[in-house]
Amino acid sequence: MTLYLAYGSNLNLTQMAERCPGAKAVGKGELPGWRLAFRGAQRGYYLTLLPEPEGKVPVGVWEVTPEDVRRLDEYEGYPEFYYKTELEVEYSSGGEERRERALIYIMREGYGPGAPTEAYYQGCVEGFRSFGLDTAGLEAAYREVR
Repeated sequence: MTLYLAYGSNLNLTQMAERCPGAKAVGKGELPGWRLAFRGAQRGYYLTLLPEPEGKVPVGVWEVTPEDVRRLDEYEGYPEFYYKTELEVEYSSGGEERRERALIYIMREGYGPGAPTEAYYQGCVEGFRSFGLDTAGLEAAYREVR
């Protein structure tokens, strides 16, 4: 199993169950040094991470299978739209604090800001709430493009 960090629509439990049936939500954490932003182009506007020294982004932590990673690659438009990397994350899982490296997708540079569809945004809000994550950064990113 691979650890995967979600910060957008892949926090949504219903969508992830359909998209990655082998995935299991295992915890939540924060990524320091980043902020959320909506970026994209004609294909739509989606969440990504932008460097922000004083920022922090709440994330959901999943365990995913190799087949789930293949499906995520397709969903994220890897390698053209999003690239994938590993970041170290501190997260809580089952009452324990852990620190591990995990897979994450970040949109390639060069895409401009824009407003997401209402359905995409509401799916992200639902995902944040289902993981018990603070929505302040998500709301700030949305206000930035509205």
